[in-house]
Amino acid sequence: MTTKQTRKSNRLPFKSIYTSNNSFFITMCVEGRICCLSKIFHGKASLTPTGKIVEESWLSLTNLVNDIQLDEFVIMPNHFHGIITFLDTPTFKNSEKLVDLSQIMAIFKSKTTNLIRRGMPSASRDNRRILASQDNMVYNGKASLTPTNIPIFQWQKSFYDHVIRDETDLLRVREYIFNNPLKWDLDILNPKNEDEYQRWLIAK
Repeated sequence: MTTKQTRKSNRLPFKSIYTSNNSFFITMCVEGRICCLSKIFHGKASLTPTGKIVEESWLSLTNLVNDIQLDEFVIMPNHFHGIITFLDTPTFKNSEKLVDLSQIMAIFKSKTTNLIRRGMPSASRDNRRILASQDNMVYNGKASLTPTNIPIFQWQKSFYDHVIRDETDLLRVREYIFNNPLKWDLDILNPKNEDEYQRWLIAK
């Protein structure tokens, strides 16, 4: 008789951790590691129109949810890092219903995905109506995307979080986020580093 194996969750086991008085380091990646959010020039991330949608959506979370504070963040070519702090138990501004970290991230992902897809070509829309940034996007480090081969934008299903334990940890995470563009060439999520990425997947 075999036992069914369950997929290991990225979430920590205690739901209370994700509902009050904690700071979280969030990472989420574009499906397929498609580079469409920014370009790195001289160690700085220059946002594409797609990346600007991500930035605006992230900053708008404080208009939707009570008792949260946004800290350092960066929008890399194919992923996002940010710090969010729960000053108290967060609630939706329009309903006062309790909301946890997973729900907030789901809102962020849904909002960005919908706004970005509105600017992408489809069978029923004019192919010229695409985001300007997509003219030179890189797909898996191999080819520039054109209006005929742009995939539908999608975030990876899950996201990664780290509970920030203390002030030292917070300063370390802030420094990591700030310096992330400087280390893009070595970043495991850079499509050019496919071998390292595959080894990382196996080790997970």
